[in-house]
Amino acid sequence: MEASGSGGGGGGGGKLLLAPPPMPPLPPFTAESVLEYLEIQKEMKEALVLMEPLPPRISELLLKQGVGSVASDRDRRSLAYMEKELSTVVAALRQLTSRVLGPDHVAPRIKDRLAHLRELANWTWDLVDELAHGRTRYDTRLPDLNLTWIEQLLLVDAAGHDSSAPLSCDNYQLPQPDTDTTPHLVAMDGPRKKLLRWLMEDGEATKIISIIGPTGVGKTTLVVEVYSQVRQHFQCCATAKMSRQTSDAEALLRHIMSQIMDEAALCSNGYLLAHNIKTYLQDKRDLIIIDDIRKTTDLEIILEAFPQNECGSRVIITTPIRSIACLGCSHMDGLIHEVKPLDELESEKLFLANAFGADGLWPSEYSRQVSYEILRRCDGIPLFIIAMAGLMKQEQGEMVKRNAAYWLERVVELKHVEEALTLVYDNLPYELKLLTLYMSTFPWGYRIDKHRLISKWRAEGLIVLDMWRAFEEVAEECFTELLDRDIIRPLACKYNSEVETCSQVNYFMLQFLVSKSEQNFFLTTSHTVNSTAAAAAEGDMTQMIQRIFLHRPDQELPTLLGTIDLSHTRSLIVSGSVNRIPLDKFIHLAMLDLEGWENLEDVDLVQICSSNFFLLKYLSVRNTRVSKLPPQISELGYLETLDISHTQISEIPIEVWGLPKLWSLDLRGTQVRQLPRDVATCLRHLLVSGHKLDETIMEIPDDILYWNLLETLATIDIRNWSSWVFKYLADLRFLEVLAVTWSFHQCYDEEYQTALRSVIQRLGCLKSLTIQCEVGCSMEFLDSLSDMPNDLSDGPKDLQNLIITARFLTVPKWIQGLNHLAFLHITVCKLLPDDLKILGSLHKLECLVLGLDFLPQEAVVIERGAFHQLLRLSVSCRIAWLNFGEGAMLKLTDLDLNLSTGPVSEGSSPSGIGNLLSLEKVTLRYDPWYINSCSVKTTVDALRRQVAELQSTVKLVNNGVQEDVVAILDPVAGPTGIIRSETKGKAPRP
Repeated sequence: MEASGSGGGGGGGGKLLLAPPPMPPLPPFTAESVLEYLEIQKEMKEALVLMEPLPPRISELLLKQGVGSVASDRDRRSLAYMEKELSTVVAALRQLTSRVLGPDHVAPRIKDRLAHLRELANWTWDLVDELAHGRTRYDTRLPDLNLTWIEQLLLVDAAGHDSSAPLSCDNYQLPQPDTDTTPHLVAMDGPRKKLLRWLMEDGEATKIISIIGPTGVGKTTLVVEVYSQVRQHFQCCATAKMSRQTSDAEALLRHIMSQIMDEAALCSNGYLLAHNIKTYLQDKRDLIIIDDIRKTTDLEIILEAFPQNECGSRVIITTPIRSIACLGCSHMDGLIHEVKPLDELESEKLFLANAFGADGLWPSEYSRQVSYEILRRCDGIPLFIIAMAGLMKQEQGEMVKRNAAYWLERVVELKHVEEALTLVYDNLPYELKLLTLYMSTFPWGYRIDKHRLISKWRAEGLIVLDMWRAFEEVAEECFTELLDRDIIRPLACKYNSEVETCSQVNYFMLQFLVSKSEQNFFLTTSHTVNSTAAAAAEGDMTQMIQRIFLHRPDQELPTLLGTIDLSHTRSLIVSGSVNRIPLDKFIHLAMLDLEGWENLEDVDLVQICSSNFFLLKYLSVRNTRVSKLPPQISELGYLETLDISHTQISEIPIEVWGLPKLWSLDLRGTQVRQLPRDVATCLRHLLVSGHKLDETIMEIPDDILYWNLLETLATIDIRNWSSWVFKYLADLRFLEVLAVTWSFHQCYDEEYQTALRSVIQRLGCLKSLTIQCEVGCSMEFLDSLSDMPNDLSDGPKDLQNLIITARFLTVPKWIQGLNHLAFLHITVCKLLPDDLKILGSLHKLECLVLGLDFLPQEAVVIERGAFHQLLRLSVSCRIAWLNFGEGAMLKLTDLDLNLSTGPVSEGSSPSGIGNLLSLEKVTLRYDPWYINSCSVKTTVDALRRQVAELQSTVKLVNNGVQEDVVAILDPVAGPTGIIRSETKGKAPRP
């Protein structure tokens, strides 16, 4: 695209220099890197030479009889396990040493890990020598291998990108607007108008607008459409798209420079390029669009090239990665717009236009039902919708004969979808690729719980640790990265602190990851077990099956598994109506997940809890029919995670507390009402209920004091505790998550008040606190927390989530000291200006659930600068008398009003909705009995008018129904302005 306005190499922006000021360095490509590659490759070969003879040597030792043989059955099995693990390592090293190494293979920590590998080999050789000479003093237990980094490296493309390949400017060209793609612009009107408003608003300071959204959601389409409408208002315009072949910020800057300056000003040096662009644009109003940024280093280099002038310049970047969008906005004054997936009606409209033409009619009811099943899996992503519509359009004549399963099985044929998802996968850091493939072990639609997922990663050793950080910290960071990069997607917000603890994998991403896993021999599934068995029958025993995921019934499955070598299998997942399988074949399992397996019986649990599974670290029988934990569970000496939630188990045997490594115990949804009175010295996480008061375990042992490593305790019923027992709770100094139930009578008993204050004050590590209260509870006594002596600890200064389902008179003063608070649920009986200042000063607060248990006498005014990071606001009140001032809540996207009823005075309705620049949706909720209430009608009418003025940039959902407010307010539009119902899981009705 050509520059808009004057070009010329020496324009009034200043002189182009040959010696620019210092800038962040561009990514190095030096001869030293080549030396590092050679050094790493040499060390890998040395490690292979040292380790290669070990597996056959151990096998020889196991076959030995008499003097020098291994007598103990447990020791023999430990050695057999060691032999299998080392065989896997040797096979991996052979692959790595036979290929050309790429940049990820020489990451800084690789040399240290190779040194650890050599130490492991030497330790093993010493052990084997001791055994061979008949010495009885030895330990056959391997230390934690933590060899995941080798498996990570196997997933890295060997040579990477060819930096010597010529770079074409076409690689960086942004697509031109196409008038023929009108059907693709479904639901673009609102976002387009919002971006136009942001671009053209008053203000001379340079601003950056970050547009985020998952791959295929339409980010590029949106910016191209906006660019075509505003470019004439800027002196200089340039667009660029990060190349898919190579990430080269220098080449991209050259492409931008070619659009705004004479070719004579172009230079080959990256420093000069950035400086010359910055100098030229210093006194110009420019519009720069950079599409599809996926690396932080690229963004930092690019943004350094653009001046922060006072000419009204604008920079737009698009990225599928939230952290990059936030980084861009932190570089200069900016806003973030998230392109959301289409809703049901919009998805249907786009699908119809691309599959059956623009008339918007279904050929038949059957085609409608089939298409709906497909749309459910598209999750509102235009790329997937258009791809599936195009596939079905090619065979419209066959549509009446085909069901949804037929079309969904052909997802693998959609090459442009595969290319888009390949780009997502290839741009992952190598540390994340293994965890990304792990998502293929979950069936479509499964709710992935963060705590259980991290426990699985722990059992399989999928997190590569360093010496500076704890496992939980690294695992949490990896989970956040998967969310950030849209590998997994958080479930819909329900205004609680658990928003991002449950997530799902999109169907198309799941199919892509399953295919990738099979290609890399990461996972054997119900689909591939047949081919694996066939290869074994032909004598091919080279495949080392490490993970098996069975989710479809097959009568031949037991026979097939009997023909395969399963001694390398570390992970087994069985679900659904899968036939009974020979569990005794899996002798080296570390992770066993039987959640939802319909054929699991109590006798299987007895078999699992035998010595055959002595290496097991993770065991889940969640959502099965088992009713008893056998005492043989004591044999599982390495067990770290035990999940028996939502089963018929009613008693916990005392042997559970004897498990030396038990780290996490999940009892939610069971019939267990009492825990054994014993010491669980290693337990870190105890989950004993859901979120309802009647689900909690009725009795926790008084000696909870001795569970001194506990980090999670949720949700325990303390309504019948004696006040003196609270001191035990207060001594759990490592507790990070605490959820309790609290009774009405405890609220007004001074001893209990003092006890609860002491607990909160002394638990300095708390990050999440939930107090579920009975109806009528008041928590005013907690106001004095800020006045308590602080001699034992600093209190929960790192608190991130705070939920108290009781009333306060006003906002407690001590809340203003919670500088890390991201989620707050609180109810007050009055809201003073100082209270709003306290809440508005919480600079990390992202979600506020605020109950106003009073009739306001004046408007609650939200002013500029407050609630700077707030994304979601939910207010429960009788009268929604809220006034949003100009510049208030700049990042707020969702406003939720839960109404009751009350007397209405003049002007007592919400106002200033148009000042919420990032607002995307307003949701109203109220009892249907209040539909004719004067206060409810006043609020609804006021919001309709304000939303209508915003010209489709904000959606209004009225008691579960999205409204077309323009049609409602305009009599010509007809009597109904309903767009759709927001009820989940139901097909849109004609």
